[in-house]
Amino acid sequence: MRVLAFAVLAMLVACNPARRSPPAAERTDTATVRAETLAAVPPKPVNERLSSPQNPAAQAFVGTWDFAPPPGLRGPHLSITVDSTRGNEIFGRITRALSGDMETSSMFEPFRAQVDQKGVASADIHTREAKSRAVHIAGVIENGTWVLNSLVWGEEQAGGGRVWRGAKSR
Repeated sequence: MRVLAFAVLAMLVACNPARRSPPAAERTDTATVRAETLAAVPPKPVNERLSSPQNPAAQAFVGTWDFAPPPGLRGPHLSITVDSTRGNEIFGRITRALSGDMETSSMFEPFRAQVDQKGVASADIHTREAKSRAVHIAGVIENGTWVLNSLVWGEEQAGGGRVWRGAKSR
């Protein structure tokens, strides 16, 4: 009996017209919306959006760079593609990595590098496998050539203090 009384009481409270909210047209706490305020506004063009000031040194890295080991050394043959820049950052990926007779570029994740005030780009390029070490590169563009003063391939400094030079292919 108590359950039935509770159910009837709940229905009466729910159906009570005094507790219902008036329709939106009758409410005083809502703002009036006019048709002219609903006009579609196209987004700003990409070049007008707020962004970090562009570093001209970072922009010079955009493109595909091919690196071969310095003369007399063995090591990876790399192609690094820098797709875009934002402020002092460059965004890219390894598109070719020949280590011996193995092509290993699919092992690497895309990277983000920082370009300092002297134009030196530094990046750690991580592998997709947690067990593998990252590749570290650091270098500057000199006379149209990306000169890597540091290339750490896995656990070892590749080139033993010699520089790796990358030519822009695209």
